[in-house]
Amino acid sequence: MPKQKSTILIAEVLRTLGHPLRVRMIEMLTEKKEIAVNEFCILLDTEQSLMSHHLNHMKARRLLNARRVGKNVLYSMKLNKAKELVALLRAMEPD
Repeated sequence: MPKQKSTILIAEVLRTLGHPLRVRMIEMLTEKKEIAVNEFCILLDTEQSLMSHHLNHMKARRLLNARRVGKNVLYSMKLNKAKELVALLRAMEPD
């Protein structure tokens, strides 16, 4: 049973990383340790409601940490292995 649980977790993480906006968010968090919701919105030219949806989805899958500072919520990577996975997949892109 434990192996099946880990297989399901792997599939959920890969499914979560299957959205282009989420991949870009992880790449941004590779460059910068913490990013606020409003900064994500500006940098990715995305509405806050859509950004919040993606951030909550990633947080629920235990990929992100969230920390409130005043009125802002700052997000950082919880699983650094996800950064490595995205980098590995980028390296596989054709030239």
